[in-house]
Amino acid sequence: MISYVRFCEAQGIKLEAGQRVVALVAFDGVDPVDLPPAQRELARKIFGGVDRFTAQQRRIFAAVCGGRAGKTRLFTAMRLLHLGLTFDTGILAPGEAGYGMIVAPKKTHGWQALAYIRGIVMTSPVLRGHVLVDNKDELSIDRNGRTVTWLVTGASAKGDTQRGKTLFGASLEEAAFFRDEKTGVVNDVEIFEAIEPRVNTGGQVIVPSTPWAEEGLLWDLFDRNHGHPVDGMAAHAATLLLRSDPEINARVEAMLAHPTKAANARREFGAEFMAMGAFSFFDKALVESALTDIAYEPAAGDQMVAGSDLGFVNNSSALAIAAVRGQSVVLASLVERLPANGPLRPSETVQAFAAEAKRHGVTSVMSDGHYRETMREHLGDAGLYVLPAPEGSSGKRDGFERLRELLLEGRLVLPRGPLTERLVAQLVEVKARPTAGGGVSFSLPTWLDGSHGDLVAALVLAAWQRHGVEVKGAPAVLSASEREDARGKAIEQSAIERHREASNPRRSTARAWGR
Repeated sequence: MISYVRFCEAQGIKLEAGQRVVALVAFDGVDPVDLPPAQRELARKIFGGVDRFTAQQRRIFAAVCGGRAGKTRLFTAMRLLHLGLTFDTGILAPGEAGYGMIVAPKKTHGWQALAYIRGIVMTSPVLRGHVLVDNKDELSIDRNGRTVTWLVTGASAKGDTQRGKTLFGASLEEAAFFRDEKTGVVNDVEIFEAIEPRVNTGGQVIVPSTPWAEEGLLWDLFDRNHGHPVDGMAAHAATLLLRSDPEINARVEAMLAHPTKAANARREFGAEFMAMGAFSFFDKALVESALTDIAYEPAAGDQMVAGSDLGFVNNSSALAIAAVRGQSVVLASLVERLPANGPLRPSETVQAFAAEAKRHGVTSVMSDGHYRETMREHLGDAGLYVLPAPEGSSGKRDGFERLRELLLEGRLVLPRGPLTERLVAQLVEVKARPTAGGGVSFSLPTWLDGSHGDLVAALVLAAWQRHGVEVKGAPAVLSASEREDARGKAIEQSAIERHREASNPRRSTARAWGR
């Protein structure tokens, strides 16, 4: 049987030094201790000093690698093609197909790997004549009267798409970012557990991914096997350890030296996992550097934007208005209402916000789903409309990351004012924690005076609309009938929320502001 390295060479693929070492050890069964000295040293760096692997450990290969290291082409496409063309088809019953599964966060992510496979099959005079099926999700050929299929599938609940198939190999592309396409639930472990038992003897499950958080399938395989293999092989390699392309190297080094991109570059190209502990999301020194004693004054060309965060029973309500001025965002106004002497009146609160928005020339206010109908009702009465905030955990993460980007690049301006100190105090208390599946959970400060990081939440939504960010789905100003419908929904929602919050009183352990 032709080795994987020779197979790549036969296709005109030149493996770089680090890539060759990975291929020899992970795919061709060579133990690191048996490699020549220079390759042995590379193998020790990549596999954590391991000298030998058992046949059972070689069945599972987790590759924690930096971006642009060749994972999709070499570790997924070429390896699955190699397995599909060399495994013993005699294990298949008449009419049974052997599958090489390419599982990706979404199907579109897996199409590139299949395109690499298709490119080689279709340019081979021998293989091209044996093609049975060829579409964007599947490529099948006839091998000795048996069907060999490479199939792309997106992450699906509990690995249901992968069940019931005989597999000669599978690759869980970018498994650190697996979520069910419909529910959003992280499902990397379920997919792995559905696939691994179905891989035939001599086959392999490959888990190639850039890292994310220190939890989930990729982290578990790495933590359990790197340097001390238990039930698999685990490689760890930064981009520059596998690639020597001058253009890629220059790009990586530039990002690592960039003050606002270095942290992400260490994960994306340095293959560093993010620690699970909570960390301050907004650096205190950066936040304070955005402060200015120059009061906001309107200027020609200002694009006015606004974001809101509503709470009427236990939490405060907040409005942030900002001016997009060139590439900068300048805070123009902050309004906050606290439920000091009982619940806030939704109509009075939103009407006050509407008056402040109109005073600054704002035509719309961005709001999340919480109390959105209340916003629609009263803003519609004022001739304004509601912009829907980015949905889901990914939308929230994007909003917070874009506000931090403005701070990092010195493009957020915070004129000192009556509420600016409260805003700054809330910003520096925002905590973030990476979660499996490429997510981030945020914890906003809770204070005993009824505020819950509401000024921050409002500013995040205002800054989201900065220059260059397209905001979709803006509804027209509400008609009278739409306002009446929104009013009914708002009343119903308010009653539900009042009951929920009254029956679940907030227990705060945070310090009180100004008390």
